Amino acid sequence: NGRRLGSHQGDAIRNITGQFNAYRRTDKSHLVMPSGAFVNKQTVNGAMGNGGSDNWAMTIGFDASRVVPTAGENRPRNIALLACIKY
Repeated sequence: NGRRLGSHQGDAIRNITGQFNAYRRTDKSHLVMPSGAFVNKQTVNGAMGNGGSDNWAMTIGFDASRVVPTAGENRPRNIALLACIKY
């Protein structure tokens, strides 16, 4: 609806989001560096036990719209046309 004959539309996916946590403590660590659609949403220094100054925790978020086109629908690239069949 509302598209002009011959107009084109790019491909898109529905947005995908999510998150997970990473942490480091003096006695134990689990580190995941964000890249691509992942983004560091929050880092808290000294938030974990054992009193070490290098202790930290972070929440890693995922947002597909950072790297691909998103829309309210999944669609391939396309061109609007009016198919006319004459008998």
